[in-house]
Amino acid sequence: MRFGFIGAGKVGVSLGKYLVNGGCEVVGYYSKSDASAKAAADFTKTKAFPELEELVTACDAVVFTVPDKEIVPVYEKVKAYITKPTCFIHCSGLETSDVFYDRFSYHSYGYSIHPLLAVHSKYESYRELSKAVFTMEGDIEHREALRELFLKMGNPVILIDKEQKAKYHAACVFGSNLMLGLLEEALMLLEECGFQRAEAMQALTPLAIGNLVHGLTDGTMESLTGPVERADEQTIALHETVLNKEQRNIYNALSKTLLTLAKKKHPNREYGNVEKEIEKEREEA
Repeated sequence: MRFGFIGAGKVGVSLGKYLVNGGCEVVGYYSKSDASAKAAADFTKTKAFPELEELVTACDAVVFTVPDKEIVPVYEKVKAYITKPTCFIHCSGLETSDVFYDRFSYHSYGYSIHPLLAVHSKYESYRELSKAVFTMEGDIEHREALRELFLKMGNPVILIDKEQKAKYHAACVFGSNLMLGLLEEALMLLEECGFQRAEAMQALTPLAIGNLVHGLTDGTMESLTGPVERADEQTIALHETVLNKEQRNIYNALSKTLLTLAKKKHPNREYGNVEKEIEKEREEA
């Protein structure tokens, strides 16, 4: 299968480089910016295509690595150059293969292939893709071949239902971006306590990383500690007094999830007072 990339940003360049290194045939890149296409082609040792038609006709799998809102408009342009059955692939965590809404009219097929990885660098993140789990959904034709391609490179591939893409993407945001939001809240609270930002980051690093690693290796319930787990409603009440309204809402929402875990971990422990404390503040907020 010959892959051609439309879009030469971080995801396109990283995935293209990863595929090339894995022995796949990547014909090259087309981008609105000729300079970006050339830089991507140079980095991946492929070709920069000055015209969209040239790239589309040179490959049999067109990979759309453009912002979500641009997938359909770009697809509309690509369709004018389809002369043979083609696989249309995008890498959105949210959108489904149905963005290629009339693909069957062109005897073609659609897929969404999404790496669970924060792609932070155009020229370095390809190194981290070997550790990523990929999710995939789309037409049954060629789906197994695409899945095998990533399996052979060592990546777990999970097939998901297109109806679950929005929930799946929300889960990814909980597990990545929103964690940064929680980290920022913790950093700001420590700064209010007199920490410099660098000191706060240094202090939280072993705490945050250790908790995350234990949670992912041992399980969230088994790793649970803190005032909710030990049914310490007095500490929770004291925390509530020093948080603003938005912080209390976050604190209580997450504490409610932790309470569910705590009850499973200690089915004979009494959590009634903790539950009342959390719910009381939720009503006042």
